[in-house]
Amino acid sequence: MQEDDRAILIVDGDEEVRTSATEVLGSLGHKIVTAGDADTALTAIEKDGSIALLLVEVTLAGARNLAARAHAARPGLRVVYTTGYPEMLILDREAPSREPLLRKPLDPERIRAVMALDAS
Repeated sequence: MQEDDRAILIVDGDEEVRTSATEVLGSLGHKIVTAGDADTALTAIEKDGSIALLLVEVTLAGARNLAARAHAARPGLRVVYTTGYPEMLILDREAPSREPLLRKPLDPERIRAVMALDAS
């Protein structure tokens, strides 16, 4: 799959955040897919084989379950948690197991680096 064929799935319960992230990350040249909840995101992952990166808000209801189910459905899918909260508050109660945690607002260059890790 060529780089431009890979999609990024942004999962966040806040529509304004999804819209903003879509605008910012659209500069990467990838298709952007969005979902407001874990069930919608999992459906997108199952139906769209181009999704190469799952960006999920760590405080989203079912975020960790989504990551586990996404890995089960697509073992090569890269999962990255996002947050607008200070890391220390999040890590105390919602600590992601092995996935990176990126601060919002999302930085296209950090996302590009995550995508490059997946491509190597």
